[in-house]
Amino acid sequence: MLKFHYDLDPERDRLATYGIIVLKTDETLEKEFGVLLDRASVVHYSRIESEALVTPETLRLMEARIPQSTAMLPEGANYNAVAYGCTSGATTIGAQKVADAVNSVIPDVPVTDPITATIARLRSIDARKICLLTPYIPSVTDAMAAKLTGEGFEIVASGSFYEERESAVVRISQASVLAAVEALAQQADADAVFVSCTNLPTIDILEEARKRTGSDVFSSNSALAWHLQTIARRSQ
Repeated sequence: MLKFHYDLDPERDRLATYGIIVLKTDETLEKEFGVLLDRASVVHYSRIESEALVTPETLRLMEARIPQSTAMLPEGANYNAVAYGCTSGATTIGAQKVADAVNSVIPDVPVTDPITATIARLRSIDARKICLLTPYIPSVTDAMAAKLTGEGFEIVASGSFYEERESAVVRISQASVLAAVEALAQQADADAVFVSCTNLPTIDILEEARKRTGSDVFSSNSALAWHLQTIARRSQ
C-alpha cells in the first residue's frame, strides 16, 4: 500500500463555521438554511429530541437535552456561533439558559436562537410596532408576545394557525402563511411582521409578503440565519 503525503487546506478554518441544533421534529430549517446561509460557510447540524406536540410543558423538556445534542456536533470545528433552532423553546426555556447549556459543552462560543435573533433583527431596523404570526396554540403564542413586549416592542396585531402538531405545522402551505401575513398587516400599521417557528415553511413567500404589506417581513429561519452571519462577521 502506497503512503501519500498530504497538505492541510489553509482556507478551511477561515470559513465561517456554524453549529445548529435542530429539533427532531423539524423538517424545514435545514432546507431553508441551504438558501439563507452563505454558501461558502461550513454548517454542522445536530438533532435534539423533541415532542410531537408543541406545548409549554413539552418545550421545557428540551432544556436538559441541549448539552447532549451540542456534544454531537463535530469536536474539531472552530465555531463562530452555535444556534439552538427552536423559537418557542428558547422563549419558554429562556435564552440565557439555552446559552449556558450550549457553553457547558463548547465554552465561550457565541450562542443564539430564533427569538434572540428576532429581537436583534427588530432592533437593527429600529422596528417597534410588530405583527406576530405563529402556528402555535394560544398559550405558546401568548408567551412569545409577552417576551417581545417585555423587550420593548408593541404587538399591534397577532394571529395563529392554532396548531400544536409539528407534523401538521410543516405541511401548512406557504400560500396560507402569505394570506395570514397580509390579513395581519391590514389590522394595524406595523414596522415589521414576524412569522415564528423554524418548522413553518416561509422561504418562498417572504419577498412577496414584503411587497404586498410594505413592511419588513421575516421568519424565525431568516432572522436566525441573519444573526448567525452577523455574529460570524464580528468574530472573524
